[in-house]
Amino acid sequence: MLIIDMIRDADTDHEVYFWMTAYIESVKYGDALGLLPERITRLPLAGARDVRERFDGLIIDVDQASRQLNDRSCVVLKEALHVLGAGIARLKVLENAHRESLAQAMRSLTEKQRAAPPHAVHAKTSGAPGNELHP
Repeated sequence: MLIIDMIRDADTDHEVYFWMTAYIESVKYGDALGLLPERITRLPLAGARDVRERFDGLIIDVDQASRQLNDRSCVVLKEALHVLGAGIARLKVLENAHRESLAQAMRSLTEKQRAAPPHAVHAKTSGAPGNELHP
């Protein structure tokens, strides 16, 4: 299974970041030609915004490499673009699922509260006559 498959199948955002980091480390230490800029291979990843900024930078890098007809750079840059893009997409799916889960929990709680009978207060505060609470 490829790292991109692991990212797509990740169940948590932690897993997504783990696999993106594994990819970056493998490229960083295996890229003898230095085809990926340091702003892409810098670790740690600092959240979804950081990943998105790296992704946006890669789009510009791919465009420049393509204009220079640098096929080797294009291949490496496109691969990184593909991996980070999959990470961004999976993080969004997980975020939406989390929001939906919270919304469902809130709906369920609201339904339970509506279904509960109103509470009548008829408790005595002391044994003395006339100290009963009335609704």
